[in-house]
Amino acid sequence: MGLFLNGPGSKAVMEKKSKAIVEQQFLKRTRPVLEKTAYSLQSPQGAYVQLNRRTVLNLSSHNYLGLANDPMVVHAAKEGLKDRGYGLASATTGTVTLDLHKNLENTITAFLQTEESLIVASVVETYTGLFQAFLGEEDAVLSDTLNPPSIMDGIRLCEAKHYRYRHKDMSDLECVLKMTADCRLRLIVTCGVFPMDGQLAPLAEICRLADQYDAIVLVDDAHGIGVLGERGRGSGESCGVSSRIDLVTGALGMAMGGTPGGFISGQKGLINGLRQSSYTGFESSPLPPMVAAGAIKAFELAESSDVLRNTLLNHTAFFRQGLTRMGYIIKPGTHPIIPVLIDDEKQARQLSLLLFESGIYAEAVVFPLVPEGDMGLRVQISALHTEEDLSFALDQFKSVGQTIGLLFPEE
Repeated sequence: MGLFLNGPGSKAVMEKKSKAIVEQQFLKRTRPVLEKTAYSLQSPQGAYVQLNRRTVLNLSSHNYLGLANDPMVVHAAKEGLKDRGYGLASATTGTVTLDLHKNLENTITAFLQTEESLIVASVVETYTGLFQAFLGEEDAVLSDTLNPPSIMDGIRLCEAKHYRYRHKDMSDLECVLKMTADCRLRLIVTCGVFPMDGQLAPLAEICRLADQYDAIVLVDDAHGIGVLGERGRGSGESCGVSSRIDLVTGALGMAMGGTPGGFISGQKGLINGLRQSSYTGFESSPLPPMVAAGAIKAFELAESSDVLRNTLLNHTAFFRQGLTRMGYIIKPGTHPIIPVLIDDEKQARQLSLLLFESGIYAEAVVFPLVPEGDMGLRVQISALHTEEDLSFALDQFKSVGQTIGLLFPEE
């Protein structure tokens, strides 16, 4: 009876109750005293950016190769806009495809050395349509516990059974593979590079288990493609298992220009099946022509030279060594995502704020974005940074760290 309130003011009462419930839900997931500081970007992406009308060194972007405002990428995007217009005003039906979209798919396929690729309008859309397209109730998805929400949400939309194995724990993955032996298909899903800490998945061992137990492997390599491997082809190349990975997903918003858009690449039969069966292309507008044109140029630049990637990795090693020498705790690795671990959330946010006042933008990452034991700052290096930039940043990390008690002053 209480659900059917028709008296005067009943709508207002329900709205107030609903608002209170929503606010309480947010309070469970945030700490109001430590709310995020809002920054307004007022410049193109680069080594230095304008945030809240201040020029700061940017240590928090996915612009790994520095292509987001590269003159050749920008020129290609302008040509795409001029030649093909601003938008397409249609969904991707499978019967009409913009030539630039097909060219981009072919470019991605050639770069990754796979058989076929499919572009989609966003990374989230990649997973919205992927799992439901070929997994049914008789199948199982085996997912690393630290896979990002976009993957988890996509899995929830499909009918397959969902099992989560402990983060990077191959013994646990093997147990789940044995447990699901009666399933028709098993799909193992992992990040190649985990986005919050830059750690690589043990892809060689995952592929070994997939071969042993006849499972399909899908790797989200958004933060690996363009960065890792001898030719920048990602974490699969870095681990020597590219040919054993069935499906790779990636994002245009990372190393390849920093725009919206995602893609799936891999075996031709699987990709063509997704092209015909996934509903997401029918529900959203395709990539704007200027985005496709710019992305093609970004992949061409990444393919043509190792200079940007080698610069990026050298800068990463330099900055990692500098932080470690002064006493910061960071997770080991070679990826330009560098997690600076700080147990106390308040100190993590304080360090980020004081660094900003010193001319450095380095984002604090705290619970629930990361587990409580992994809170701190997530630093991201770009090929656009110079050693002088990074030396300046290290000086500020040292000074501010000593000021707030994270580091001991030198005697």
